[in-house]
Amino acid sequence: MLFGAKHELLNRNLHISMGQSDTTDSSKCQNGPLDVTLEEKALLEFVKANPKATQEQIAEHIGKSSRTVKRITANLCQKGYLKRERGKRNGVWITNLC
Repeated sequence: MLFGAKHELLNRNLHISMGQSDTTDSSKCQNGPLDVTLEEKALLEFVKANPKATQEQIAEHIGKSSRTVKRITANLCQKGYLKRERGKRNGVWITNLC
């Protein structure tokens, strides 16, 4: 290899034996003990700090479209992590987190 000498690639063996990917069955997009994605976690944290936020404000803060925020909020409501009280116009978001 280098100047005609035969050198073994020791680092290569280390990388292969250590394994570079997670072998557990958990999804890498989930974070923490909650069964939520990073997008959902960002939304929950923002809503917890700003319970009167609109979906447009949430979308602007987390960098997603309004339609994506609607889908995420529907998923979180279905999972029981998020709830809307007092209607659409004057309502507030309630998170079921510690």
